[in-house]
Amino acid sequence: MKVLEESAFARAQAIIQEAIDQTDLSMAEVSREMGRNRSFVARMLSSDHNLTIKTMTRALAVCGFEVQYVNRYVSR
Repeated sequence: MKVLEESAFARAQAIIQEAIDQTDLSMAEVSREMGRNRSFVARMLSSDHNLTIKTMTRALAVCGFEVQYVNRYVSR
């Protein structure tokens, strides 16, 4: 179970980082738009942070993206 959680978490962080990179926003700009400090954004993108769907949605919205879910999952 832990491997599945860590894999999903790493993918979510990568998606946020890709969005930031595509928009050329700085950490300062992302943190300001999210109403958070820079250290929060750095922790959000590190393996030590428990990223929530709400936080992921906000971070992507700042970059001009939105989360879209598909009705699909894979059996183990």
